[in-house]
Amino acid sequence: MIEERAAIKNLMFTREISSVPRMVLGDERRLRQVLVNLLSNAVKFTRQGSVALRVMGSPDAQTRIRFQVSDTGTGIAPEHLEIIFKPFEQLGAQTGEQGSGLGLAISRELVALMGGTLQVQSEPGRGSVFWFDIPLPAVDREPFPAVQSRGRVIGVDGQSPTVLVVDDHADNRVIVRDMLQPLGFIVAEACDGLEGLAQIEAFKPDVVILDLVMPALNGLDMIRRIRQMTGHDHLVVIVSSASAYPDDRIQSLNAGAQAFIPKPISRSLLVETLQRHIPWIEWRYDKPLPDVQSDHSDALPPETTLTVLSDLAQIGDVDALYDAIDRLKQDMPQVVSFIGKVQYFLDTFQIGQLQTFLEQMRARR
Repeated sequence: MIEERAAIKNLMFTREISSVPRMVLGDERRLRQVLVNLLSNAVKFTRQGSVALRVMGSPDAQTRIRFQVSDTGTGIAPEHLEIIFKPFEQLGAQTGEQGSGLGLAISRELVALMGGTLQVQSEPGRGSVFWFDIPLPAVDREPFPAVQSRGRVIGVDGQSPTVLVVDDHADNRVIVRDMLQPLGFIVAEACDGLEGLAQIEAFKPDVVILDLVMPALNGLDMIRRIRQMTGHDHLVVIVSSASAYPDDRIQSLNAGAQAFIPKPISRSLLVETLQRHIPWIEWRYDKPLPDVQSDHSDALPPETTLTVLSDLAQIGDVDALYDAIDRLKQDMPQVVSFIGKVQYFLDTFQIGQLQTFLEQMRARR
């Protein structure tokens, strides 16, 4: 995508990737958002010369990786180097280029959430360099291929899968139970790791969904004991935790879990995870997702939904916008064309254009 934009302006785009593991564990969506924004800005503010992306091991730590975007563009005056990271301060104020004034502010926040700091060096007329180091621990597990959705899952056929939910908070157990029971799953519950181990022997579940922080026996120790038990080699273990730190994810996988789902649990992510790890389940779907060019290509969500999306775009809450369109994919597949356009603006970090698009859609309503 960036290479094509650079070619249109007759710019050279180069990539250099060195001294990094073959596979790492991190937040793919946030990382993509930040890189797309930085690279898009680099192309936008470079009239001639080149834009470069470098990815390399950080000199500060073995588990951290450095991402660096450099250009030969207009550069930034020293007095503006901190101002550009404030919301609604536009990087193009000196050049006439227009934007939402949110991109760099959100990028710095996303980098901070991933455990790094977005930094910049620049000189007017000589270009800019943006970089950040984030922890990305190496992993040796192959990722599962993406599950191709055939529509909204409405149930299972054949043998009912059995799931044990282990969490010391009853509300969290109820949430998972209410997601799975209507689909035809048989769900049992346990309030801590010790009770969970007893339930495994008695209930013999196909899947265990467990929290990390629990009294009596925590989630990691429970996983290790499960993997030492005989007769449960094929038991699928899914960790569900409010912690999104890479260390918690990597420790869960190393202990023997097959997947990690952040809380609050998304129904679509839970179903997708089960589809990946329990291939024998026969799923029922309501209907295929319509093609973008189908008869529903002009369909729009309700006015209330458009208002919520517009408000989120105005404040630049990208994560909440992604969550909202994920729910729309499940609840209103007939607006798939609308969803595709919103996702395009998010993936390319065009927040200003997204705001305009949503206002236009509200006016059409």
